[in-house]
Amino acid sequence: MSKNYNAPANPVPSQNFAGLTKLEAFTMAAMQGLCANTDWTDNTDVGNLSVAIAKTTLDALEKPEGGENDKA
Repeated sequence: MSKNYNAPANPVPSQNFAGLTKLEAFTMAAMQGLCANTDWTDNTDVGNLSVAIAKTTLDALEKPEGGENDKA
């Protein structure tokens, strides 16, 4: 499990956190993207697919930069 999953999406340092987590925010964005795609017709499992996309994205963002493919 990524350490970013439960981190606040928009932290406010002076207040207690009461908003969305990063996982919830990325899942919401993934679901909106899937629903907006008129070519995508298999919407039977949009919830689970959205969560999988969000987790994959957060995991990729957590990896350190400077990998083999990042050479200029």
